[in-house]
Amino acid sequence: MGSTLVALPDNPPECGTPISAPGVWYSFTGVSGTVILSTCADHGYDTKINVYTGACDDPECVDGNDDGPFGCYPGSELIMQADEATTYNVLVQGYDGQVGDFTLEMACAACAPPSDIVLTPADVLAYLNWTPANPDGTFTVEYGPTGFSPGTGTVITGSVGVDGPPVTITGLELATGYDAYLNETCIGGESGYPRGPLAFTTLEDPLPINAFCGGAVSLSCGQSVGGDTELGVLPMVPNCGSAFVSTPGLWYTFMGDGSDVTLSTCDSADFDTKISVWSGPCEELICEGGVDDAPGCGGNTSAVTVATSAGTTYHVLVHGYDGEAGPFNLSMACAPACDPAVANDDCSSAQEIQPQLIGSCVPVQGTNVCAYTTAAPNPACDPYSAAFDVWYAFNTGPSSDHTITVATITSGPMGVALYSGCGPESFIDCYDPQLGPIALTGLGTNTVYYVQVWNTGGDAAGTFTICDEAPVLVSVPERTSGGALRAWPIPVETVLTIDGIASGSGSLRVCDAQGRTMLTQRITRSGDQAVDMSSLASGAYVVRVDGDVPASIRVVRR
Repeated sequence: MGSTLVALPDNPPECGTPISAPGVWYSFTGVSGTVILSTCADHGYDTKINVYTGACDDPECVDGNDDGPFGCYPGSELIMQADEATTYNVLVQGYDGQVGDFTLEMACAACAPPSDIVLTPADVLAYLNWTPANPDGTFTVEYGPTGFSPGTGTVITGSVGVDGPPVTITGLELATGYDAYLNETCIGGESGYPRGPLAFTTLEDPLPINAFCGGAVSLSCGQSVGGDTELGVLPMVPNCGSAFVSTPGLWYTFMGDGSDVTLSTCDSADFDTKISVWSGPCEELICEGGVDDAPGCGGNTSAVTVATSAGTTYHVLVHGYDGEAGPFNLSMACAPACDPAVANDDCSSAQEIQPQLIGSCVPVQGTNVCAYTTAAPNPACDPYSAAFDVWYAFNTGPSSDHTITVATITSGPMGVALYSGCGPESFIDCYDPQLGPIALTGLGTNTVYYVQVWNTGGDAAGTFTICDEAPVLVSVPERTSGGALRAWPIPVETVLTIDGIASGSGSLRVCDAQGRTMLTQRITRSGDQAVDMSSLASGAYVVRVDGDVPASIRVVRR
């Protein structure tokens, strides 16, 4: 038991939740593994828990919690990983100046508890999903009528990653209240810390068939159908584009025929809609595109266009933003595939750009006409819009400082983001090229970086130029090169020297940025090859070696 009724105000740094009331302190040490600190069982006011390490006059935050889950409110629960060599100082305080009596409980779990637990009720079913803490362990789900005692309910067991998550709870009654508990057991047999009760009430009416992916309603070109996401179920699916799935939705399906398919709720719903599109079966969905807000669609309604493949099945989910739900109309329109296709529409097919000397850059022209919205999450600076993007890659070579310039020609304003690889976890930063050249400093040398260029498409789509400048250059072989070519000097004014040419090579060609052959030279001897480039205009070129072992290297003519 404890009390903050006569406690004095404290002034440690904010830690997980603000310090907003007088509190009392506790400490523990010599503990290793998962620790659960809780005031859920007994609290006379709205508590908070903060945990620190270090000296009392210079505390370092570990974590904090205001309101605990599973009916704990207004109590608090904090789960943390402890190191037996560290002393932890625990502050129990209150929300908005509140004080009172409480009981602080501390539990140590040999097996870490699962997190991000979501239970979604349906009519006679419920869906339980979570993030496992023990991917090689087992789990137990126990459920029963509201208030049942654990040990007397119905039990579901299985192997994590094989039998769940998710788990479907069956055999329920309409409009009935239930509790459920979830526990994981580590691979060595140590039991975790039970999570629950997860209280839920089944729905009064049966759900529509397309509340589930397996019952998706078929769509065809030119068709419009109505629905109401209030009757949907929150699905356990991967996020797709900017349309993060956080609310219930309804499912639709169609067969691709090679055309561009546009799915739209534009101006046909009174809530903030999202549309996600996947290919493949319900059990193995692959994101093709997802949009939260589409340009020109009022009320934050949505429209997304995907390039389809003939004979491929697509699944469409209409859902809402931040808990919003309601009726909508979904339309499907088909058009011939956009032509010409954009080769660098994805990070995996990024177009390489060659760094050039500062002040002598010859820009590469690009376009996002016929580009599609990204299947990956949008960059952090623009999380909700439809992002029609194209990708570029550059090798820093010996320079840690590079300057990227993106200038619009016929396109609307563009956004630029930098990544260290392909994937949202590689995101570095966003930039506004309308403000001028983008100075990138402190980059890794001899490292490939990826540049995403995008806008909202439609009338804003168009052409632009991109250029990379650096103070020091060497010629770097293309990532697809089959040889170990070297070229010097870079930039070249007259004669370029090439070595590393594989034996048996027949000729070399100098091609411009559009791939046109500007020079051809036979290889008549082994060793270095001299190429006279004095007749070529200033700019970027690719030297290609033809033969048994094709190779290429990018160079710059001053």
